[in-house]
Amino acid sequence: MIIYRLFDAVNDITEKFGVKLNRIPPFVRTPASDIETYRVVKPHTMTSRARVMELIEATRYVVKYGIPGDFVECGVWKGGSVMTILRTLVDMGVKDRDVWLYDTFEGMVRPTADDGGRVQQDYARMAS
Repeated sequence: MIIYRLFDAVNDITEKFGVKLNRIPPFVRTPASDIETYRVVKPHTMTSRARVMELIEATRYVVKYGIPGDFVECGVWKGGSVMTILRTLVDMGVKDRDVWLYDTFEGMVRPTADDGGRVQQDYARMAS
Protein backbone atom coordinates (compact mmCIF):
# COMPACT_ATOMS: atom_id res chain seq x y z
CA MET A 1 0.00 0.00 0.00
CA ILE A 2 1.12 3.49 -0.74
CA ILE A 3 0.59 4.63 2.86
CA TYR A 4 3.19 2.15 4.09
CA ARG A 5 5.72 3.33 1.50
CA LEU A 6 5.01 6.91 2.49
CA PHE A 7 5.47 6.01 6.15
CA ASP A 8 8.84 4.36 5.38
CA ALA A 9 9.99 7.39 3.39
CA VAL A 10 9.02 9.81 6.17
CA ASN A 11 10.64 7.55 8.77
CA ASP A 12 13.90 7.51 6.76
CA ILE A 13 13.94 11.32 6.82
CA THR A 14 13.06 11.70 10.49
CA GLU A 15 15.70 9.13 11.56
CA LYS A 16 18.37 11.44 10.11
CA PHE A 17 17.29 13.95 12.76
CA GLY A 18 17.24 11.38 15.54
CA VAL A 19 13.47 10.84 15.51
CA LYS A 20 12.15 7.34 14.85
CA LEU A 21 8.49 6.83 14.09
CA ASN A 22 7.18 3.69 15.73
CA ARG A 23 4.29 2.78 13.51
CA ILE A 24 1.45 4.05 11.40
CA PRO A 25 -1.38 5.24 13.63
CA PRO A 26 -4.12 2.57 13.82
CA PHE A 27 -6.73 5.00 12.49
CA VAL A 28 -4.94 5.02 9.12
CA ARG A 29 -5.70 1.30 8.67
CA THR A 30 -9.22 1.50 10.06
CA PRO A 31 -12.00 0.08 7.86
CA ALA A 32 -14.23 2.68 6.20
CA SER A 33 -17.26 1.42 8.13
CA ASP A 34 -15.49 2.12 11.45
CA ILE A 35 -14.52 5.61 10.32
CA GLU A 36 -18.15 6.23 9.35
CA THR A 37 -19.32 4.97 12.75
CA TYR A 38 -16.97 7.41 14.45
CA ARG A 39 -18.19 10.27 12.24
CA VAL A 40 -21.81 9.49 13.18
CA VAL A 41 -21.25 9.06 16.94
CA LYS A 42 -18.72 11.87 17.48
CA PRO A 43 -21.33 14.58 18.22
CA HIS A 44 -22.95 12.26 20.78
CA THR A 45 -19.95 11.14 22.83
CA MET A 46 -17.09 12.35 24.98
CA THR A 47 -15.25 9.12 24.13
CA SER A 48 -12.05 9.64 22.16
CA ARG A 49 -11.64 8.35 18.62
CA ALA A 50 -9.19 5.68 19.80
CA ARG A 51 -11.61 4.44 22.45
CA VAL A 52 -14.52 4.36 20.00
CA MET A 53 -12.36 2.18 17.74
CA GLU A 54 -11.51 -0.04 20.72
CA LEU A 55 -15.21 -0.35 21.57
CA ILE A 56 -15.91 -1.47 18.01
CA GLU A 57 -13.15 -4.09 18.31
CA ALA A 58 -14.37 -5.22 21.74
CA THR A 59 -17.90 -5.66 20.39
CA ARG A 60 -16.59 -7.68 17.46
CA TYR A 61 -14.51 -9.82 19.82
CA VAL A 62 -17.48 -10.68 22.01
CA VAL A 63 -19.53 -11.71 18.98
CA LYS A 64 -16.70 -13.52 17.17
CA TYR A 65 -15.85 -15.69 20.16
CA GLY A 66 -19.46 -16.35 21.11
CA ILE A 67 -19.23 -14.78 24.53
CA PRO A 68 -22.80 -14.92 25.87
CA GLY A 69 -24.65 -12.07 27.50
CA ASP A 70 -26.10 -8.65 26.99
CA PHE A 71 -24.40 -5.32 26.34
CA VAL A 72 -24.77 -2.65 29.05
CA GLU A 73 -23.87 1.01 29.12
CA CYS A 74 -23.88 2.81 32.45
CA GLY A 75 -23.90 6.58 32.12
CA VAL A 76 -25.38 7.07 28.67
CA TRP A 77 -25.09 10.88 28.32
CA LYS A 78 -25.96 11.44 24.63
CA GLY A 79 -25.65 7.77 23.66
CA GLY A 80 -22.52 7.79 21.48
CA SER A 81 -20.98 4.66 22.98
CA VAL A 82 -24.17 2.64 22.74
CA MET A 83 -24.60 3.90 19.18
CA THR A 84 -21.12 2.52 18.48
CA ILE A 85 -22.08 -0.88 19.89
CA LEU A 86 -25.39 -0.96 18.01
CA ARG A 87 -23.87 0.07 14.67
CA THR A 88 -21.23 -2.64 15.07
CA LEU A 89 -23.84 -5.28 15.90
CA VAL A 90 -25.95 -4.23 12.90
CA ASP A 91 -22.89 -4.30 10.61
CA MET A 92 -22.21 -7.85 11.83
CA GLY A 93 -25.83 -8.92 11.31
CA VAL A 94 -26.30 -9.64 15.02
CA LYS A 95 -29.94 -9.60 16.11
CA ASP A 96 -29.93 -11.80 19.22
CA ARG A 97 -28.29 -9.48 21.76
CA ASP A 98 -30.08 -7.26 24.26
CA VAL A 99 -28.62 -3.83 24.94
CA TRP A 100 -29.38 -2.10 28.23
CA LEU A 101 -28.88 1.61 28.99
CA TYR A 102 -28.64 3.02 32.49
CA ASP A 103 -28.47 6.68 33.39
CA THR A 104 -29.77 9.08 36.00
CA PHE A 105 -31.40 11.12 33.20
CA GLU A 106 -31.19 14.01 35.62
CA GLY A 107 -27.48 14.69 35.43
CA MET A 108 -24.79 14.10 37.97
CA VAL A 109 -24.85 15.47 41.48
CA ARG A 110 -22.68 18.53 41.91
CA PRO A 111 -19.15 17.56 43.00
CA THR A 112 -17.89 18.63 46.39
CA ALA A 113 -14.48 19.88 47.49
CA ASP A 114 -13.63 16.25 48.30
CA ASP A 115 -13.84 15.41 44.59
CA GLY A 116 -11.04 17.78 43.61
CA GLY A 117 -10.65 20.60 41.12
CA ARG A 118 -10.48 18.48 37.98
CA VAL A 119 -13.80 16.79 38.74
CA GLN A 120 -15.36 20.19 39.37
CA GLN A 121 -14.00 21.52 36.05
CA ASP A 122 -15.27 18.46 34.17
CA TYR A 123 -18.66 18.82 35.80
CA ALA A 124 -18.88 22.50 34.83
CA ARG A 125 -17.93 21.64 31.22
CA MET A 126 -20.45 18.80 30.94
CA ALA A 127 -23.25 20.69 32.66
CA SER A 128 -23.09 23.51 30.12
